[in-house]
Amino acid sequence: MTADLELALRRFDLGDPIESPVAVAEAWSNEVYRVRTRRGAFAVKLFPPNLSSSRLQVLLRAIFFEQWVLADGIAAPVPVLTRDGEVLAELPVRAGVRMARCHEWVFGTPASQVVGTDGIAASAGQVLGRLHALQVPGGDTSQLQGPDQDRWARAVAASRAAGQPWVDELVAITPLVRRLADQIDDLRRQRRPMQLSHRDFDPKNAVLDADGRLIITDWDFAGPVVAGVELVTAAASFTRTEQQLREFAAAYRGAGAPPNRPTSRLSASKWPSSTGSCATSRPLSTTGSGRNRSGTGRPRS
Repeated sequence: MTADLELALRRFDLGDPIESPVAVAEAWSNEVYRVRTRRGAFAVKLFPPNLSSSRLQVLLRAIFFEQWVLADGIAAPVPVLTRDGEVLAELPVRAGVRMARCHEWVFGTPASQVVGTDGIAASAGQVLGRLHALQVPGGDTSQLQGPDQDRWARAVAASRAAGQPWVDELVAITPLVRRLADQIDDLRRQRRPMQLSHRDFDPKNAVLDADGRLIITDWDFAGPVVAGVELVTAAASFTRTEQQLREFAAAYRGAGAPPNRPTSRLSASKWPSSTGSCATSRPLSTTGSGRNRSGTGRPRS
């Protein structure tokens, strides 16, 4: 067990492991471990040292949204708080400062293994519909970042100069990059409204638990989306046939009633700006209907 992981276990008061922690293979950008102690099974995520201020703000915003998701009874991994009652731990490590999170582990079947089976499409549509019904404001499309065409051109030139075998592929998709940049520029000018959502609503970030519920995991990149775009990409990921697509859409519409509270209560000004405010911006409940008894099972990042 690494020194950083050992420090995280102490901060989250998990106790000593009863077996060797297991690194999660599906984790991409961060280190994630499945840890078993006498308290239970947990997913402990270690972020890269010294996160930039912009990446930290993305993480804090995601934690804010995750709390609303849980409070509204949407099945999601349950965060474990630190000894100080915070959802994000700041670890002094040799390389500087490292952030860590912890969730209870979700036991079940990875959704990527059951896409196409009965009920999965409808379950995914229903969860996404509930997410979009929260209507948490996320600004507008003027904030979107398109591909940097100058940077792309430099990458193509550098690949050609180095004799890389993939340079022809880069050249072939350059017109697509240009079209994408133009389309995003047009979308930015339209200033269409966006709302906070998962941003990677995909089978790799979902688990079917023992009760047959679809649990969406890995909320740490949640942020502004155009709801219609997320709807299309999620539907394509969770369906295999036209009938399943219809089931997804019907479940999405059926779950889309707006909440009773006004969206003004969810203004972006309430996003947390420090690790301490994350734990208090809205209290986390550990009981209630619709909550899963365990936490993140297939964290991606």
